Amino acid sequence: MKTLIIQSYRTQAVPAWIARCLASVRAWAQAKGYDHWLTDDRAFALCGEDYLARVGDNPRSKTNLCRLELIRSALADGYDLAIWMDADIFVFAPQQLDLAAAERISFPHETWLWRNDKGWGFNRTLNNCVIVCPRNDPDLDLIIRATRHRALHHPVTINRQVGVDLIRGLHQFLQFPLLGNVGMLSNHSVIALAQNNEWLMRHQAQYHQTPIYAANLCASDHLSPVVPEALTHLAMDMLEQSCGDVINRHLMAPA
Repeated sequence: MKTLIIQSYRTQAVPAWIARCLASVRAWAQAKGYDHWLTDDRAFALCGEDYLARVGDNPRSKTNLCRLELIRSALADGYDLAIWMDADIFVFAPQQLDLAAAERISFPHETWLWRNDKGWGFNRTLNNCVIVCPRNDPDLDLIIRATRHRALHHPVTINRQVGVDLIRGLHQFLQFPLLGNVGMLSNHSVIALAQNNEWLMRHQAQYHQTPIYAANLCASDHLSPVVPEALTHLAMDMLEQSCGDVINRHLMAPA
């Protein structure tokens, strides 16, 4: 199966932890025999002038459509499978990670932990940090049309309106297959990993319910508390050295 892994990130001032994530995906793709393409903001041109004018300067709103158009372009160019992966995806168990089994367009199952007034809260939904799409999937064009429609006919005030919230809404009736082997680690979860917080890692694993071999590391500066880069690297070290067992072992532990 001819497969392309697609990623995008700016070429200047790349944080060291992002570079490490990108390298992990590139090495995984090479080991699998997949093609890997890293592009940059020039790919936003695929969105078209009308869409770009509607979403303004928000790069995440641009990326939400751009990633879909990049997938469609790859499939039109002859790839059997196109996989988008965000730049902050870290592959820490490359021998175990398999995304090629998806028969329809698929998204990661998201388990998100956060602090609230009563302690800790969590939700289980989906995320678009990874999109796995085989050729001729009928839902891809629908998602693209819905994304463009939302931007062209309604004000866009936050990027989720043309991104993950839109896809979650479509999921209510389309029921996309979910990828259990890719996790979403909130900023709180990344800090907990770095600090060896067993209690929080047990809840991360048991709420997610399946082993993870790669994860979106939410350590960027738009979330509070911001994860210091040193802690991000420490969390990555723990994931990589244990091949994810630092989280996955808690699946077998008592709740």
